[in-house]
Amino acid sequence: MRKLLTIVLVSLMLGAFAYAGNVSVLDLSAKHYFNVADNGSNELDVTGDFTVEAWVKWGGATAGRLVVRNGVFRIYPSTTDHSLRFDLTTGGVISTGAVPLNTWFHVAVSRSGSTTRIFLDGVEKTSYNFALVASTEAIYIGGQSSWFAAWDAKIDEFRFSNIARYTTTFTPPSEAFTNDANTVLLYHFDDDTQLPPGNSSSLTFTHTNNGIVQGDYLVDAELALPITLASFTATARNGAVELVWETATETNNSNFIVYRNGEAIATVAGAGTTTEPQSYSYIDNNVVPGVTYTYVLADVNYANEETRYNAETVTVTIANDIIEADFVIGAAYPNPFNPTTIVPLELAQSATVKASLYDLNGREIRALVNASFSAGSHDLHIDGTGMTTGIYLVKIVVENVVNVQRISLVK
Repeated sequence: MRKLLTIVLVSLMLGAFAYAGNVSVLDLSAKHYFNVADNGSNELDVTGDFTVEAWVKWGGATAGRLVVRNGVFRIYPSTTDHSLRFDLTTGGVISTGAVPLNTWFHVAVSRSGSTTRIFLDGVEKTSYNFALVASTEAIYIGGQSSWFAAWDAKIDEFRFSNIARYTTTFTPPSEAFTNDANTVLLYHFDDDTQLPPGNSSSLTFTHTNNGIVQGDYLVDAELALPITLASFTATARNGAVELVWETATETNNSNFIVYRNGEAIATVAGAGTTTEPQSYSYIDNNVVPGVTYTYVLADVNYANEETRYNAETVTVTIANDIIEADFVIGAAYPNPFNPTTIVPLELAQSATVKASLYDLNGREIRALVNASFSAGSHDLHIDGTGMTTGIYLVKIVVENVVNVQRISLVK
């Protein structure tokens, strides 16, 4: 009997990287900034709910301004206590407290109702209740100030939203910020030919550049993630998928999570903190030929914060080929069936037989058998009681050779 088997290799080789979203950030050390004029359609209104957030890296030596809405508010750093502050110009200041210097951190100011909260790396630091006034003033983003010194800082992934995205502790977005219906301004800074930077939201505003030049975009100042992923590969063979990945460095990496078609299927221990290359592997045996599987890797640090590497997704399909085998697996009969069907099996010698039932997405419905069979004729019974009408896949593995056939339940 000729059985079906194919090997498919999907490989994604990566250069060392630290940030899964983009590679460029904006340098603010030269007092450069850009402003966004109100378009008259109230998208920039701050009297209701809103969120201002960004990734920032600050050297701590000088203080400028990150975001200014003249007559309304400003977000600026303080050299006295190394904090970022949200300052209502008519009174009221809330602060992050001391921020980490010379390392990337996420800062967010999120307003819900009358409460404005400031978050540092997803942790609420303080909140305040005060009113904000309507304004048609432009929003200034960068090192804007006529009297502050140039700000020793870099900024990445700036987003202004018309909702309160954060009202409690959260995990900061580790990849490029997404554009959705609530995004008003979105800057990735990943195209250093756009001066001023291009707004990646769907809304239209007038931008004015104030000194930003091409050299203000730094391609080597990337946001640090827990691991530096060097490669991630998927190989399909012998009815399974082997995943192999390598890291160049790891920082506080507790473990990895393997996602298949959006569902977590495995956890693999990480190496903690190391500058030595590390290699990992996982074999997914719960797959069937003819179904396409998509794998995504995530890491989890010791604070139980998860980072998914969606940009490094791999996809693999086990197709069909022909090899020789010492057994015969007949076609299921009856097919279509209700509620039972039989798959005949003829073994030339004793063998281990495993069989499972799957849906068309490759998810296992139930295990049918996993036992040693003697030489001779056997019937594999499948009972569809309790199952819904539809097409299913029967995967039969005899001594590491895989057979898959479709059966149709009609009630």
